[in-house]
Amino acid sequence: MHNKRVMKMNKALPVELMDKIVMMSGDLLAASVLRKHITKYAYNNVVSNKNTLIYGPVQSGKTKEIISFIKAHKGDVNVLVIQNSLSMLKQYEKRLESEGVKYQTITGSSKVIEKGSTILVMANLIRYSYFNDTIACDYNLIVDEADQLLKNCKLKGIRNVHVTATPFSLSYQYDIIIKVKINPCYKGIKDLHISTTSLESSISNFLNRESGMMLINRYWLSVDMFNHALSVSTENPGIPIVLLNSERRIFLNGRDKTLSHNKSVSEIIDSLACHSHIIFVSNRVGNRGVSFVSSDYTRHLTDQYLCSFTSITSFLQKLRILGIYKDTERLNLIVPRDKLTKVIEYSNTRYL
Repeated sequence: MHNKRVMKMNKALPVELMDKIVMMSGDLLAASVLRKHITKYAYNNVVSNKNTLIYGPVQSGKTKEIISFIKAHKGDVNVLVIQNSLSMLKQYEKRLESEGVKYQTITGSSKVIEKGSTILVMANLIRYSYFNDTIACDYNLIVDEADQLLKNCKLKGIRNVHVTATPFSLSYQYDIIIKVKINPCYKGIKDLHISTTSLESSISNFLNRESGMMLINRYWLSVDMFNHALSVSTENPGIPIVLLNSERRIFLNGRDKTLSHNKSVSEIIDSLACHSHIIFVSNRVGNRGVSFVSSDYTRHLTDQYLCSFTSITSFLQKLRILGIYKDTERLNLIVPRDKLTKVIEYSNTRYL
């Protein structure tokens, strides 16, 4: 009813007057409803410096909300800041392509902003510099994993959208808060089967089942991860062991080879479609934002051994086993016995 009254009123009023009404009210809803009937200047005057927070559980559909925002503002220049990771860049490029969203990735060769494109900027000083040398207009800024990236982000939009699954440390005042609508097929913390089995027994239990994918987040040092991946591969030669750290490698049948950093995790999984079991060994690289699913979403993590976490943010962001899955596969989270109390405490923490 409100929208109908506004539209009816709009037919009787000139654009100049509508601009004044919207700008004097400073109301975001009015600006959004009347966006097609007021000038861009008036709209930007209202939304300028407004902060929006998009949040929801880990891997619950925040990227979908980002894309919804981009599509709703396709007439604007939308700039999306993502983690400083080639794997994450590849993951986002694939997702935007599948959604039919035109994009431009900022690199050293970028000269101009392509009209109608979503601008992808990796979060590092060099890419920020390339972007600032290229941009010459106002833009909406979307920062994924905002609680981690905002402190060093050098960009400022006329409208700023912050996205995270762990908003606990954010101190911003938000004009709009969007909670991700949870898909009925979402598997969250309450759906996990949590145990304190040893890593060796966990791997054995995993391999004794018909199929699945396992992520091992146990080691901090690259050399320890490499040695563990090699050891597990030696004991199980027919099982692909994928090492994700500064040097990406795959161990299989007594051999190992280097994987390209430009290859997304989904593409790695797709390339191993003929194998019923896959084991990933990782830590930081297999953390925030990384989706361990095949490109058709039919394969996902079924087991995760999680050892090291220092806070609720660290714990939640490492839970790559969570996600939107249509099957009823049992999801197993294995943690050290001395971490179990903290896991239970963090699992019962409520969001905003």
